[in-house]
Amino acid sequence: YKNPGMTNSTVWVLSFEGGGWSYTPEMAADRAEWANGLGSSKLAADNYTWWNGPLCADPDRNPPFYDANRVLLWYCDGGSFAGDLDEPLDVDGQTFWIRGKRIVDALLSELLANEGLDKATDVLLTGTSAGGLAAYLHADYVASLLPDTVTRFGVAPISGFFLNHADLKGDTTYGDELRNVFEYQNSTGGVNADCIEAKGGEENGVTSDCIFANETTSHLQTPLFVINSNVDSWQLENIWRDATECCSNTTAQFQSCSDDQVDAINAYGGDFLDDLMRVLKSDTS
Repeated sequence: YKNPGMTNSTVWVLSFEGGGWSYTPEMAADRAEWANGLGSSKLAADNYTWWNGPLCADPDRNPPFYDANRVLLWYCDGGSFAGDLDEPLDVDGQTFWIRGKRIVDALLSELLANEGLDKATDVLLTGTSAGGLAAYLHADYVASLLPDTVTRFGVAPISGFFLNHADLKGDTTYGDELRNVFEYQNSTGGVNADCIEAKGGEENGVTSDCIFANETTSHLQTPLFVINSNVDSWQLENIWRDATECCSNTTAQFQSCSDDQVDAINAYGGDFLDDLMRVLKSDTS
């Protein structure tokens, strides 16, 4: 979905759509039938409403980018645009393809060849949730595809720094789920290449770690601005797995939490900040 700038702008915002992950092939098969189009572009809407953030068209709410060429890169692969399977998957007779990396290539190729991205001077790469993770994973790769006319390029992922963190019981459920996405979708070529090399390469390393934002951020060359809550409600429920009402009710802003619950939430938030700052202070970041 593209909303062109109103004054022949050479400023661009490229935003990866979010929408969670398909942790298993069975979940991917189910996702392919979702009516919201997050499993197949065949079911996506003809038009998109530009709500907020760097895609917003309101100059008061989005003064830097309201007049930019704003593009939403639609999400339908369930793997943060990282998978690259040569062959289709078959689940109970349902055949479907997972090629998030090739979707990125196709979208950028179209924008460069036919939509004016080849004349861009300033480009912001962003994304929300699973799309925010995609922005971390693909920032350096997208930078390598942009024309020489681009003098400023940066990445500002929104709510995409998901911790590789145990839950309250000590189980690594979310980390195991995301690693499974990496493996069954063949995501080695769809994440940061320097991270893969640092992990020992596809043959010798634990490359599935590179699906995590903290691992890939350690190797980013692209200027980075992180937009994220350290007590993100989705992470509290799905990674920390504290499903109490005081976490899920974001309107209440934790007012109904007990002292023990507040301590647990703050512990996760502290771990988030420690992990983020460790990455941002690393030699390679």
